[in-house]
Amino acid sequence: LPRHATSPCLSLEGLREQVSLLQAHGHPEARHYPVPRLWTETRLARRRDNRALANTALLTQMAINGALNKEAAKIFEERIKKLMGK
Repeated sequence: LPRHATSPCLSLEGLREQVSLLQAHGHPEARHYPVPRLWTETRLARRRDNRALANTALLTQMAINGALNKEAAKIFEERIKKLMGK
């Protein structure tokens, strides 16, 4: 088989994993999506998840720095206010 034919994205298990991910992200009909749409929507969902994880890591780091430094605490508070729309 060609290398790409064994890709997790092309295996039945990989497709089921992608459907499951999309269903968890509010796509109840993901199992009916054509494969190219499934790939696109999965890529978008993973991108959102990765950005959320990066943001959480950044905020955690800022919180720790804020506990150790008053200026860092002020920057952290400003960031939280911005995220809260204040």
